[in-house]
Amino acid sequence: MKKIYSIIAILVCIAFAANAADLGGKKFYVNPGHGGHDSDDRQIKLPFSYIPDFWESEGNLERGFHVRDFFEANNAKVKLSRVTNTSDDDLGLSTIAAQSNSYGGYFISLHTNGANAKANYTVAFYKGTVTSNQQDSKEAISPSKEMGLKVAECHTENNLTETSYSTPRSLSDYAFNGWNYGVLRTNNCPGYLVETWFHDYRPEALRLKSNTYNKILAWQILQATMLCPGGTGTFKGCIVGDIRDLTEPCGYTQYVSYSRDQHLAVNGATVNLYDANNNLVDTYTTDDWHNGVFAFFELDAGNYTVEVKKQHYHTYTKEVTVVDKKSTGVRVDFEPIQYIKQNIESMDEVWNFTTQGNIPSYLVNDNSNMIRCIAKKEDKIYVLQSKVGVAPVITILNAFTGEKIGDLNVTGINSNASIPLSYICFNEEGILIGTNAVKDGETLRIYKWVDDNSAPEQIYEDATHSNISLGGAFAFEGNLNKGGLWYTNTDASALYYYKIQRGKFAASPTAYPFKDANGAAVTLGGEADSFGAAGILLNDDGTTMWVSAQGSAPKKVNKSGVIELSVSNSATGVGGTAMCETIYGKMKYLLSTTYKQDYTGGQFTLVDITNDYTATSNHGVFPAEGFGSRNNVEGVSNIFCELTDENFDLNVWVCINGQGVAHYIHKGRLYPSAVEEVADRKGDIKTWKSNGTLHIEGINAATISIYSISGHLVATAKNSQEVQIDGLSKGLFIIHATDTNGKQYVSKIML
Repeated sequence: MKKIYSIIAILVCIAFAANAADLGGKKFYVNPGHGGHDSDDRQIKLPFSYIPDFWESEGNLERGFHVRDFFEANNAKVKLSRVTNTSDDDLGLSTIAAQSNSYGGYFISLHTNGANAKANYTVAFYKGTVTSNQQDSKEAISPSKEMGLKVAECHTENNLTETSYSTPRSLSDYAFNGWNYGVLRTNNCPGYLVETWFHDYRPEALRLKSNTYNKILAWQILQATMLCPGGTGTFKGCIVGDIRDLTEPCGYTQYVSYSRDQHLAVNGATVNLYDANNNLVDTYTTDDWHNGVFAFFELDAGNYTVEVKKQHYHTYTKEVTVVDKKSTGVRVDFEPIQYIKQNIESMDEVWNFTTQGNIPSYLVNDNSNMIRCIAKKEDKIYVLQSKVGVAPVITILNAFTGEKIGDLNVTGINSNASIPLSYICFNEEGILIGTNAVKDGETLRIYKWVDDNSAPEQIYEDATHSNISLGGAFAFEGNLNKGGLWYTNTDASALYYYKIQRGKFAASPTAYPFKDANGAAVTLGGEADSFGAAGILLNDDGTTMWVSAQGSAPKKVNKSGVIELSVSNSATGVGGTAMCETIYGKMKYLLSTTYKQDYTGGQFTLVDITNDYTATSNHGVFPAEGFGSRNNVEGVSNIFCELTDENFDLNVWVCINGQGVAHYIHKGRLYPSAVEEVADRKGDIKTWKSNGTLHIEGINAATISIYSISGHLVATAKNSQEVQIDGLSKGLFIIHATDTNGKQYVSKIML
């Protein structure tokens, strides 16, 4: 019997192997075009300043790696012409052709195209014959033309982009140009050069920055290769998609955008994939580079559910079918939740570190080492204490309880400065950056901490200052490979920018004097300790920043130093030196640090800027009694806020130099506008009433909310099938329920 079982097992394995995709050991020489950011490379500046520039060589190489991985997984042999992106491996075109001939098999050259920032389509070129009539050129090596046509068809068959020319094309290079491309001219292997979409069409360049998008394109090249030159068996399908908010513009206007590309690509959306039995198969989160791309690979044929979620958006679900050797497209029109207008009416103190007896021993905040600023990362607050001649301290706190977690290592911080460490913040990579404050003749030093367990590393110093004081505050733009630091000088009359390019700091800063709209010089005013602006905050648009200085309300300036907007002094209170913005429901608020009238108590203001940045009065000042007791008007401050996922609580963290650090929370409730939601019903709710209770049937309810027809929340329940309605007047109401899977149900009900 054992022998029979063994034979059956072998036959099953043979049957399975026969059905698996197999390129039959074919050899492919793959050339990721260009390399090394050399003169033949193409560079595209992208619409958002924090996104690194697009280089064709980088996208081609990334795509080449994925092509290699897909081909080798399906029994092909692959040689890449380069595996790094340096000038040394930017091979000559004739060298590439010679290597292809030596390797044998088939040839694929990977490129993207460029034209007028408007065109966008795919075209493949094969080696053409030289004839007396250019247009009579034929393919020199079969089946090159068919290979090129298949890859153009597969790229176009299920694309995520918008095309300006929809017919897939495979063209003779000689018929098109009147000459052969360098990598094809002496190449004797069948194959093609493919121009996969146009990188100077900016929405496409944003997609091409995505590793996942390049993987999709590589999968399509595998798909084409299985058709020609051909393989046996089958390979698994995939799901590819993009997510757009059709109610919002794309975020940039200087470039042509076709169809869906004119709408906002949603960053940070979570895409969950469930199988037919509702088991979670995989999860993907869209990146922060404004392309909205997502994909799932190596999927068994069958039915799936795609679920897309993000705070403030309706959950999107779609049932899709995956088949072998095909990609299934999902274009998500993501619908934002419309909220009613709701004011912030109160702020509750969660914890408060002050100088009035309740400051913890691990936060000194006295004349020996003053609290200067805070930085937040995930659920931690980093509190910087630093003063002239004293080693600084960076204490890590739990962001929600205020409890101490530990101290950062500050070994090696040079104390020979006016303030050894004056400011800290996190860059986009999550690396903590710190700087000292310097006066004329001192050396500016910049440090980084890679994580909570690392010692500081000095990454830059500049001893060339003359009549410049810097360091009261700074804003970090981008990352340590491409970005920079923004400071102001002593009296905040100019911006100073230290540019970082390819990991290297500029030898000296570039100055941008502040000017009004008419070009007249403007001085914002410095702090009492003469280190310039007390707060600099880069805006999400990547082109402007808020600058706050002692005695001067926040001003929005562009990167050339031109003041575009000023907030009213009366709106931000006395001596405000830091600000941030938040959207709460349909309200937009400016939050600004301030002091009580005698400068002895730290506070922050809430200013309603929904309709006007130049508001003339505060919506609220918190806390009314202030915190801290020092008579202090100098030094930097911080304030930042975030909405929590649960209950839409608004968390505010505020640090005022010399006063302390505090956490306040608005225990409100953002709720959807029930009237607006009913217009797009998410599901039916079956209800019945009994003795002052409304009962829900047909769903496993996680939350139940009842709103008046005007949108006010009048009753609610959690993890229950019933909600108390006793005491509600008769009339029309809106019921909004969410089940344990997050699905929403909305309908009208008469009580």
